[in-house]
Amino acid sequence: ASKWSPFFRTARSIGRTIDDRIKLLHPYPISLYQIHHPYSFSSIASQINEMSKLLKENKIRYIGVSNFSARQMVKAQQELKNAGYSLVSNQVRYHLLDRKIESNGILETARELGVTIIAYSPLAQGILSGKFHRDPQLLDKMKGARKYLPAFRKKNLQKSRPVIDLLEQLAEKYQATPAQVALNWLINFHGDLVFVIPGAAGIKQASENTAALNFTLSRQDMQALEEITKVFI
Repeated sequence: ASKWSPFFRTARSIGRTIDDRIKLLHPYPISLYQIHHPYSFSSIASQINEMSKLLKENKIRYIGVSNFSARQMVKAQQELKNAGYSLVSNQVRYHLLDRKIESNGILETARELGVTIIAYSPLAQGILSGKFHRDPQLLDKMKGARKYLPAFRKKNLQKSRPVIDLLEQLAEKYQATPAQVALNWLINFHGDLVFVIPGAAGIKQASENTAALNFTLSRQDMQALEEITKVFI
Protein backbone atom coordinates (compact mmCIF):
# COMPACT_ATOMS: atom_id res chain seq x y z
CA ALA A 1 0.00 0.00 0.00
CA SER A 2 1.02 3.60 -0.57
CA LYS A 3 -0.50 7.03 -0.12
CA TRP A 4 -0.86 10.27 -2.02
CA SER A 5 -0.44 13.28 0.27
CA PRO A 6 -2.95 16.02 -0.61
CA PHE A 7 -1.49 18.87 1.45
CA PHE A 8 -1.03 22.04 -0.65
CA ARG A 9 -1.73 19.99 -3.80
CA THR A 10 -4.44 19.70 -6.40
CA ALA A 11 -5.80 16.47 -7.83
CA ARG A 12 -3.57 16.81 -10.90
CA SER A 13 -0.62 15.93 -8.66
CA ILE A 14 -1.96 12.36 -8.42
CA GLY A 15 -1.21 11.58 -12.04
CA ARG A 16 2.00 13.62 -12.14
CA THR A 17 3.61 11.82 -9.20
CA ILE A 18 2.49 8.21 -9.63
CA ASP A 19 5.30 7.12 -11.96
CA ASP A 20 7.96 8.25 -9.50
CA ARG A 21 6.13 6.40 -6.73
CA ILE A 22 6.02 3.23 -8.82
CA LYS A 23 9.76 3.47 -9.50
CA LEU A 24 10.55 3.94 -5.81
CA LEU A 25 8.54 0.86 -4.85
CA HIS A 26 9.73 -1.37 -7.70
CA PRO A 27 9.59 -4.37 -7.90
CA TYR A 28 6.57 -4.27 -5.60
CA PRO A 29 3.26 -3.16 -7.17
CA ILE A 30 0.96 -0.60 -5.59
CA SER A 31 -1.92 -2.85 -4.62
CA LEU A 32 -3.70 -0.17 -2.58
CA TYR A 33 -3.31 3.56 -3.25
CA GLN A 34 -4.85 5.88 -0.69
CA ILE A 35 -5.77 9.54 -0.49
CA HIS A 36 -4.04 10.30 2.80
CA HIS A 37 -6.29 13.11 4.06
CA PRO A 38 -9.36 14.98 2.75
CA TYR A 39 -7.41 18.25 2.58
CA SER A 40 -6.55 18.73 -1.08
CA PHE A 41 -7.13 22.04 -2.84
CA SER A 42 -9.33 20.00 -5.21
CA SER A 43 -12.73 18.45 -4.59
CA ILE A 44 -13.16 14.81 -3.64
CA ALA A 45 -14.76 14.27 -7.04
CA SER A 46 -11.65 15.58 -8.80
CA GLN A 47 -9.35 13.46 -6.66
CA ILE A 48 -11.38 10.31 -7.26
CA ASN A 49 -11.45 11.03 -10.98
CA GLU A 50 -7.64 11.15 -11.05
CA MET A 51 -7.34 8.01 -8.93
CA SER A 52 -9.75 6.21 -11.28
CA LYS A 53 -7.47 7.02 -14.19
CA LEU A 54 -4.66 5.15 -12.43
CA LEU A 55 -6.90 2.09 -12.16
CA LYS A 56 -7.74 2.28 -15.85
CA GLU A 57 -4.04 2.47 -16.66
CA ASN A 58 -3.34 -0.55 -14.37
CA LYS A 59 -0.89 1.51 -12.31
CA ILE A 60 -2.69 0.60 -9.08
CA ARG A 61 -5.09 -2.18 -8.10
CA TYR A 62 -7.41 -0.63 -5.53
CA ILE A 63 -8.35 2.80 -4.18
CA GLY A 64 -8.61 3.67 -0.50
CA VAL A 65 -8.80 6.80 1.62
CA SER A 66 -7.46 7.78 5.02
CA ASN A 67 -8.98 9.95 7.74
CA PHE A 68 -12.19 10.49 5.75
CA SER A 69 -15.43 11.23 7.60
CA ALA A 70 -18.59 9.21 6.99
CA ARG A 71 -19.91 11.85 4.59
CA GLN A 72 -16.62 12.02 2.71
CA MET A 73 -16.55 8.22 2.41
CA VAL A 74 -20.02 8.25 0.88
CA LYS A 75 -18.96 10.93 -1.62
CA ALA A 76 -15.83 9.00 -2.59
CA GLN A 77 -17.82 5.80 -3.05
CA GLN A 78 -20.41 7.58 -5.20
CA GLU A 79 -17.75 9.03 -7.47
CA LEU A 80 -15.98 5.68 -7.80
CA LYS A 81 -19.23 3.88 -8.62
CA ASN A 82 -19.85 6.41 -11.38
CA ALA A 83 -16.50 5.34 -12.83
CA GLY A 84 -17.28 1.65 -12.39
CA TYR A 85 -15.12 1.03 -9.31
CA SER A 86 -15.49 0.73 -5.54
CA LEU A 87 -13.79 2.23 -2.51
CA VAL A 88 -12.10 -0.57 -0.56
CA SER A 89 -10.79 1.05 2.63
CA ASN A 90 -10.64 3.98 5.02
CA GLN A 91 -7.57 4.12 7.26
CA VAL A 92 -8.38 5.81 10.57
CA ARG A 93 -7.16 5.90 14.16
CA TYR A 94 -8.99 3.26 16.16
CA HIS A 95 -8.19 1.47 19.40
CA LEU A 96 -9.76 0.65 22.77
CA LEU A 97 -8.99 4.14 24.11
CA ASP A 98 -10.33 5.92 21.02
CA ARG A 99 -13.58 4.43 19.76
CA LYS A 100 -15.04 7.62 18.29
CA ILE A 101 -15.54 6.03 14.86
CA GLU A 102 -18.32 4.01 16.50
CA SER A 103 -20.27 7.18 17.33
CA ASN A 104 -19.44 9.56 14.46
CA GLY A 105 -20.81 7.34 11.71
CA ILE A 106 -17.53 6.17 10.19
CA LEU A 107 -17.77 2.54 11.33
CA GLU A 108 -21.45 2.12 10.44
CA THR A 109 -21.03 3.83 7.07
CA ALA A 110 -18.06 1.60 6.27
CA ARG A 111 -20.19 -1.44 7.08
CA GLU A 112 -23.01 -0.20 4.83
CA LEU A 113 -20.65 0.59 1.94
CA GLY A 114 -18.61 -2.59 2.24
CA VAL A 115 -15.49 -0.55 3.03
CA THR A 116 -12.79 -2.05 5.25
CA ILE A 117 -11.59 0.01 8.22
CA ILE A 118 -7.79 -0.04 8.47
CA ALA A 119 -7.00 0.76 12.11
CA TYR A 120 -3.77 2.66 12.65
CA SER A 121 -2.22 3.27 16.07
CA PRO A 122 -4.13 0.24 17.43
CA LEU A 123 -2.09 0.24 20.64
CA ALA A 124 -2.61 3.94 21.37
CA GLN A 125 1.05 4.84 20.90
CA GLY A 126 2.04 2.04 23.27
CA ILE A 127 -0.31 2.94 26.12
CA LEU A 128 -2.29 -0.30 25.74
CA SER A 129 0.87 -2.30 26.38
CA GLY A 130 0.53 -1.16 29.99
CA LYS A 131 4.18 -0.16 30.26
CA PHE A 132 3.47 3.50 31.05
CA HIS A 133 1.07 2.51 33.84
CA ARG A 134 3.54 0.00 35.28
CA ASP A 135 6.45 2.43 35.11
CA PRO A 136 5.35 6.10 34.93
CA GLN A 137 9.01 7.18 34.85
CA LEU A 138 9.07 6.05 31.22
CA LEU A 139 7.12 9.21 30.44
CA ASP A 140 10.10 11.32 31.48
CA LYS A 141 12.35 9.38 29.11
CA MET A 142 10.10 9.79 26.08
CA LYS A 143 11.38 11.82 23.14
CA GLY A 144 9.60 13.61 20.35
CA ALA A 145 6.06 14.90 20.07
CA ARG A 146 4.41 11.75 21.43
CA LYS A 147 5.07 12.75 25.05
CA TYR A 148 2.82 15.81 24.57
CA LEU A 149 -0.22 13.86 23.36
CA PRO A 150 -3.27 14.21 25.65
CA ALA A 151 -3.44 10.45 26.26
CA PHE A 152 -0.11 10.60 28.12
CA ARG A 153 -1.26 13.23 30.60
CA LYS A 154 -1.55 12.01 34.18
CA LYS A 155 -5.34 12.41 34.40
CA ASN A 156 -5.86 10.51 31.16
CA LEU A 157 -3.55 7.70 32.23
CA GLN A 158 -5.62 7.46 35.39
CA LYS A 159 -8.75 7.30 33.25
CA SER A 160 -7.34 4.41 31.21
CA ARG A 161 -6.05 2.52 34.27
CA PRO A 162 -9.15 0.25 34.59
CA VAL A 163 -8.70 -0.78 30.95
CA ILE A 164 -5.06 -1.70 31.53
CA ASP A 165 -6.02 -3.67 34.64
CA LEU A 166 -8.52 -5.73 32.64
CA LEU A 167 -6.06 -6.23 29.78
CA GLU A 168 -3.50 -7.55 32.25
CA GLN A 169 -6.04 -9.95 33.76
CA LEU A 170 -7.00 -11.27 30.33
CA ALA A 171 -3.35 -11.47 29.29
CA GLU A 172 -2.70 -13.84 32.18
CA LYS A 173 -5.76 -15.90 31.24
CA TYR A 174 -4.71 -16.28 27.60
CA GLN A 175 -0.97 -16.48 28.28
CA ALA A 176 -0.47 -13.36 26.18
CA THR A 177 0.53 -9.73 26.69
CA PRO A 178 -1.86 -6.81 27.31
CA ALA A 179 -0.94 -5.46 23.87
CA GLN A 180 -1.81 -8.77 22.22
CA VAL A 181 -5.17 -8.83 23.99
CA ALA A 182 -5.91 -5.27 22.83
CA LEU A 183 -5.03 -6.20 19.24
CA ASN A 184 -7.08 -9.39 19.42
CA TRP A 185 -10.17 -7.45 20.46
CA LEU A 186 -9.74 -5.02 17.57
CA ILE A 187 -9.16 -7.82 15.07
CA ASN A 188 -12.16 -9.92 16.11
CA PHE A 189 -14.85 -7.73 17.69
CA HIS A 190 -16.26 -6.41 14.41
CA GLY A 191 -15.64 -9.53 12.33
CA ASP A 192 -13.98 -8.81 8.99
CA LEU A 193 -14.80 -5.09 9.05
CA VAL A 194 -11.59 -3.96 10.78
CA PHE A 195 -8.01 -4.65 9.64
CA VAL A 196 -5.25 -3.75 12.09
CA ILE A 197 -1.81 -2.31 11.25
CA PRO A 198 0.30 -2.12 14.42
CA GLY A 199 3.70 -0.51 14.19
CA ALA A 200 6.88 -2.40 15.00
CA ALA A 201 10.33 -1.08 15.89
CA GLY A 202 12.00 -4.39 15.11
CA ILE A 203 11.61 -8.12 14.51
CA LYS A 204 10.84 -8.88 18.17
CA GLN A 205 7.98 -6.42 18.30
CA ALA A 206 6.65 -7.60 14.93
CA SER A 207 6.63 -11.19 16.22
CA GLU A 208 4.81 -10.12 19.36
CA ASN A 209 2.17 -8.36 17.26
CA THR A 210 1.72 -11.41 15.05
CA ALA A 211 1.23 -13.59 18.12
CA ALA A 212 -2.03 -11.73 18.75
CA LEU A 213 -3.47 -14.06 16.10
CA ASN A 214 -2.60 -17.18 18.09
CA PHE A 215 -5.73 -17.02 20.25
CA THR A 216 -9.26 -15.64 20.16
CA LEU A 217 -10.91 -13.85 23.03
CA SER A 218 -14.20 -15.35 24.14
CA ARG A 219 -17.32 -13.34 23.34
CA GLN A 220 -17.73 -12.72 27.07
CA ASP A 221 -14.21 -11.30 27.38
CA MET A 222 -14.64 -9.16 24.27
CA GLN A 223 -17.87 -7.78 25.75
CA ALA A 224 -16.08 -7.00 29.00
CA LEU A 225 -13.52 -4.90 27.11
CA GLU A 226 -16.29 -3.30 25.07
CA GLU A 227 -18.14 -2.33 28.24
CA ILE A 228 -15.17 -0.93 30.16
CA THR A 229 -14.07 1.23 27.20
CA LYS A 230 -17.48 2.74 26.38
CA VAL A 231 -16.27 5.93 28.04
CA PHE A 232 -13.88 6.34 25.06
CA ILE A 233 -16.60 6.23 22.38
